[in-house]
Amino acid sequence: MKASYVSLILFVDSSLQLFLTKIWNKFKYYNAILNYSQILFQLPNAMKDAGADLTDLFIRNRKIIPWFPSVLIGQDFSSAVEFLEQSQPRQIVTNNIGIAYEAWQKGIPWMAGPNLNLANSFSLVCLKENFNCAGAYLSNEISKTQMKQIQRPDGFKLYFSIYQPLVLMTSRQCLFYQIIGCEKSQMDESCIRDCKKSASITNTKAVEFQIEKTKGNYNCVYNAINLLNTDIVADFPDLFSGFMIDLSDIKTETQIELDKPGIIQLFENLINGNSGSAEELQKRIYPTTNKQYKTGI
Repeated sequence: MKASYVSLILFVDSSLQLFLTKIWNKFKYYNAILNYSQILFQLPNAMKDAGADLTDLFIRNRKIIPWFPSVLIGQDFSSAVEFLEQSQPRQIVTNNIGIAYEAWQKGIPWMAGPNLNLANSFSLVCLKENFNCAGAYLSNEISKTQMKQIQRPDGFKLYFSIYQPLVLMTSRQCLFYQIIGCEKSQMDESCIRDCKKSASITNTKAVEFQIEKTKGNYNCVYNAINLLNTDIVADFPDLFSGFMIDLSDIKTETQIELDKPGIIQLFENLINGNSGSAEELQKRIYPTTNKQYKTGI
């Protein structure tokens, strides 16, 4: 089935919440993102500490689509369910199957996120027929050859992330104590809520990894360089309804020579099929990797 319109989807994290709630109309970047049909906002792992503020944000800004993380445990999961009930978003993207079930039960349209690692047509049909899933992000781990076997169910939307920092691991445990140290000898409730740190490590094979901890979220280990897949836009012009770019500020070895409005414009040029847009992106955002699209799983 051919997609009637392919959109550029912008993914932002909670570090942008102040601007989204108070002063986004003053800034060129936030004016730019309002022009897009889908703005995905990453919710924190620590939902119990942010539920009320987030509910108010989404009630007042119906255009923003909440993006639920993979790991929501105990009270954080309960708070996420309460957030769904109170905010009644027009649509969600979730990487947590428990939230997917709750959205289905509440009649809220939901899309499966990329961390669910969907890699074949049977999984798409299962989610659509059994849980009324409206669409899904295909796994970034499958190759071009493997993707050719994907059949999109009727009335189902497919998406793909073409630019993002690559998360290799998420951990509730502190990853910084043995690397850069900490004044605390053990974790407490404030660590997830308040801690913000970053560091890099190098393994015995001289491969570097970035470790990032943001307020309200768990520790994450990132690949040294970001993913950039410009090939897929031309390779599969009829398969996808939209392509996502991740605008979160994760520091890796990838250098970006433009501000965020400039990045958005270059990706918009790519989606629209403008000549030389892929080459321009690769020149402005470097170094990057696209290994999985070639090797697959």
